[in-house]
Amino acid sequence: MNLTLPKKQASKKADSDSPSQARHIRRVLFSWLFTWDIYLILLVAGFLRLFALNTSEFDADQATIFSMAREAVQHGLLPIVSIRSSIGIEHSPAAIYPLMIPAVISADPLWATVM
Repeated sequence: MNLTLPKKQASKKADSDSPSQARHIRRVLFSWLFTWDIYLILLVAGFLRLFALNTSEFDADQATIFSMAREAVQHGLLPIVSIRSSIGIEHSPAAIYPLMIPAVISADPLWATVM
């Protein structure tokens, strides 16, 4: 019984397609810079995200998570669990780690809301 895979033979066609395929992908991605649709979508999305920011809801759960992120930044400790759910299960700290970025800037949770 042999557990090693056989080596693939490199074909000349695969080598010649690689640069042209990379050029095609680069051309498609670069063409997005010159389409007005993407800028309109980004403008509308940014407006909707930041519109009436001062009226956004910030409950006790969000306050607890942000305070955990702020304490992690102040004390240099990474949390291994987040808040406890209503049935007693600990949540993962995946919500805390991104909030550590605005917690470095300010203790005001408004910056976390903007993010």
